[in-house]
Amino acid sequence: MVKLLTGISFIICILFLSSCKNKSYNWFVKEGNRMLSMNDTIKAIDYFSKAIQMAPNKAELAYQKRGVCFFWFKKYNDALKDLNKAIELNHVDKEAYTYRYLIEEKKGDKISEINDINIVLSLDSNDVHALNNRGLFCANSGDYYSALKDYDKALSLDSSNSMTYNNRAMILEDLDRLDLAINDFDKAIKIKPREKLFYYNRGIAYGNHKMYKVAIRDLTTAKNLDPNNPKILKDRGVINYALNNTDSACKDWNISANLGNQEAKEYLMKFCK
Repeated sequence: MVKLLTGISFIICILFLSSCKNKSYNWFVKEGNRMLSMNDTIKAIDYFSKAIQMAPNKAELAYQKRGVCFFWFKKYNDALKDLNKAIELNHVDKEAYTYRYLIEEKKGDKISEINDINIVLSLDSNDVHALNNRGLFCANSGDYYSALKDYDKALSLDSSNSMTYNNRAMILEDLDRLDLAINDFDKAIKIKPREKLFYYNRGIAYGNHKMYKVAIRDLTTAKNLDPNNPKILKDRGVINYALNNTDSACKDWNISANLGNQEAKEYLMKFCK
């Protein structure tokens, strides 16, 4: 019985390989895309690989698609090889540049990352994803005004992106524009009312401007959404201490310290008896 099944499997494999010879490059790419629509990434890679074998010098789309699949599997070196080949064959492949800069960001290659983001925006100046990523890159580099310019344009194209409002708010708060920052945090929270990060960041902004009572309100909401987050507990302790609520501060720091926050441990030793 086993030998019979083995023989049948061999015949099926031969028939499949034989049928492949009669298929075109476009057919394999189409089947690869169909597998992606069914969330079967492994089979998609197989079809894109067969497409590449059939027309390696004209397979820019197959290289790009397979590179994206490798990206999803976190096989970044394999993804880069395919994306580089896709770009070599098609210098205006926006998606290939997009995934390449995402990999470069993960690898910490900042120069290559910003170069590829700029290429994407030269191909499509209204690419919201690239605008947001360049805004974040500029903000992290201290170029706040360039970041604001990109965030402003991104939001003019897509006003539903809560993270863009959050990121712009953080820059505005750093520039001492609390009113505008709070307005953006409010919009982010309206879009995603259960996102703890937005309450936390708004609470920190209030705290930085010594508006401690509303800061406690936001940090408590963030804590309720993520009860075991040591950073939220540590920072709520700081605000409680600023309000002379030493017992509450020490309680927050104690829980935070037990969750592994080193700063909370130091605050406990320094301010709590």
